[in-house]
Amino acid sequence: MRILVLFAAVALLVPIATAAEGDGIGVVSPGAGSGRFVHSIPIVGSGNCGQYVATNDWASGTFFIEDWAGSIYELDATTGAVLNSYPNAGGNIHGLAWDGRYLIQNGYNQYVAYFTDKDTGATIYSQPSTGGYGIAWGKYDSPYDDQWLWTADHTTNLISQDDYYTGASVFTFPTVNTGLVGVAFDGINLWTMQWSSDIIECHNPAGGLVTTIGAPSSNPRDGCWDGHYLWSVHWQTATAYQMDLYQEAGFYPVTGCLLPRYNQTTTGGSFTLEVTLLNHTSMTVQTQAWIQAEQVGGGISKTVVGPVNLSMAAGQFLEVDKRFSVPNKPQFKGLWDIYVRVGTFPNADHQGGVVLEVL
Repeated sequence: MRILVLFAAVALLVPIATAAEGDGIGVVSPGAGSGRFVHSIPIVGSGNCGQYVATNDWASGTFFIEDWAGSIYELDATTGAVLNSYPNAGGNIHGLAWDGRYLIQNGYNQYVAYFTDKDTGATIYSQPSTGGYGIAWGKYDSPYDDQWLWTADHTTNLISQDDYYTGASVFTFPTVNTGLVGVAFDGINLWTMQWSSDIIECHNPAGGLVTTIGAPSSNPRDGCWDGHYLWSVHWQTATAYQMDLYQEAGFYPVTGCLLPRYNQTTTGGSFTLEVTLLNHTSMTVQTQAWIQAEQVGGGISKTVVGPVNLSMAAGQFLEVDKRFSVPNKPQFKGLWDIYVRVGTFPNADHQGGVVLEVL
């Protein structure tokens, strides 16, 4: 029998701020590429890959960079100040990803992904990787609903969707321009960094080209999605640029982000999620937001919150703190995907997803 009640939730919707573009620092002039950006930070050395990492609070996230000289640096995402550093997992690293538990380091032409402790750099385990350059983590429901890794390979100019648990490739597609080195996943689409043409391509996960945008400066080496913005890492300018996709390409008037990316509890237990929503436009936006829970391999899909009707002021940032309880029944054990979706129910314009493991 289909289970209709999945979780019980208690929530408080709190408007946090109505601020200027990005983090309030303001719009700055573009670099050699045609792309605009809302904020930038200096990066250490000739950094060639980066990843924004937020654990429980989106606004307090930090930026990780690999300097191409054997070290990983954790930077203040507002100033670029170095907060921590340690040796990388081995050799050169050309891709970083964050899954909520591990900072995943993708070896440069090693075709190995290292799952490491983000604070110490210690390797917890490693597995094969289809691509030898950039890497991105994300939630996506094809060929089945679960978490995936996308890898970029400069040698073949292919993006590969890799099984998160084994590294085996399940799907590949080529980019249009040459010089593929980096990849990011925004919850809906993939963004690839093409260093030789100073272009960032947008593809749907089936490989179809959606659009292209100019990089903020020359030689884009890698990118990442922080939950609301796309980042592009450039070693020639030693800068990481934060880009607003609504400004740049008209995508996602409102974005949604869930944290933490990985959650664990037991049947009869509970867990708490931070939900953040951001209106990227200069006008009031009428939209809906809802939270969907989907059991991996179990066939249960349930809207557990909403849809909630929202009227978001220009630039408004909302934070939603929600506590969920899990029924004390064995059929709720296993992996779940939890999504925040924004749009007109049930069609999402944007979504952000996380993992829940019920023991």
